[in-house]
Amino acid sequence: MSESEGVVHRAVVSGEKSLFDVLRDLWRARYAMTVVGFAGLVFGFTFITLAVPSYRAEMVVAPASPIGGHGGFQLPILPDIRLWESQSIQNYPDFMRFENKYSAPTVAGLLLEDSKVKEGVFHDRGFSFQEGKRDWTPETLSRYLQRSVRLEPVGNTPLRRFVYMHPNRDFAVYMLGRIHYITDTLIRQNIRLETQERIVYLQDALTRTANPDHRRALADLLMEQERLRMMVSMDQPYAASIVEPPSAGVKPEWPDARLVFPFFFLVGCFLGFLFYGARHIHE
Repeated sequence: MSESEGVVHRAVVSGEKSLFDVLRDLWRARYAMTVVGFAGLVFGFTFITLAVPSYRAEMVVAPASPIGGHGGFQLPILPDIRLWESQSIQNYPDFMRFENKYSAPTVAGLLLEDSKVKEGVFHDRGFSFQEGKRDWTPETLSRYLQRSVRLEPVGNTPLRRFVYMHPNRDFAVYMLGRIHYITDTLIRQNIRLETQERIVYLQDALTRTANPDHRRALADLLMEQERLRMMVSMDQPYAASIVEPPSAGVKPEWPDARLVFPFFFLVGCFLGFLFYGARHIHE
């Protein structure tokens, strides 16, 4: 190594901070960190005071089990528990449709026909100084549902948990129930229309077919579609059955003082350290 390279190497090494240097800087900045940290606690108290308390509502759903158990979700027997846990949600196409439809504009439009829903979403605000929104459209309510209503997996099972936060715990429970009912009903109606169209087509094809083998195949398809029409005509959940009805906690879930105060205090300490470093950068 040349002499010039050695000088550069020593300069770089001498410029690197060790753990002792960092601890020394923290000790020197302790007063600034403490003052700004307590200022952060004041901001945290202001945040909690202005924040509107929100309750967490939950509902657990599962793929509905049609009559006869064909393609449906069934609770596991002990020897089959591992097989049950490994089931993919892709095995339940109607439930996949439910997952992707509950926040769609078609669902939101039907929700807006309910005056209780319109009044409830008006009162959903993060802070007390914010104004509620009155001019809801299916598109804006759809974005609200995508943002506010979560569908979480339950372990490695096909079960899903609806989660919704709202300042009114009774409305939060009501909202989850309405979302499930409207979404499942829309899917049922679409399946009923599609099934009826297939039945009409198969009946017409059956009258125009003379080949016995073809008639037998068409008759089997027709029986399957008639069975499906019977299933969607029943007043029961078709795509998603309710495993655990919607419910909300007794106490607000947010804001949580155990998270807010430490967060604002740590942010204040960090800003205090930066302030001290900026004041003494040339020392």
